[in-house]
Amino acid sequence: MLETGWDILFFWVARMVLLGIKLTGQMPFKEVFCHAMVRDAHGRKMSKSLGNVIDPVDVIEGITLDRLQEKLKEGNFDEREIVKAMAGQKKDFPKGIPQCGTDALRFALCAYTSGDSPSRGVSKVLQ
Repeated sequence: MLETGWDILFFWVARMVLLGIKLTGQMPFKEVFCHAMVRDAHGRKMSKSLGNVIDPVDVIEGITLDRLQEKLKEGNFDEREIVKAMAGQKKDFPKGIPQCGTDALRFALCAYTSGDSPSRGVSKVLQ
């Protein structure tokens, strides 16, 4: 059994099947379960490589926009992606993320992640 995101079925899972059959004569797994994708407020897949992931600790403890952008620069991102991600952060969090605490984060996650397609951005939850 393999559990994965649907976005990498062709790029990774199909290749695992082909190589498994070629090298061992057997399927590497019998079932594939696809999980839902976590998306940002703009509908894009949340991904470290896109720079649109929000650290829950930043929501709990709060963080300034400057520090958010410093964290981006500390990562291993292409310069063009950093510029794009910084623009998104400036648009979504012009004043940074205020300190919310664990209870507020837990409440927001429970309140806005129900249903088939939750589409509530952190900036909306913080209002």
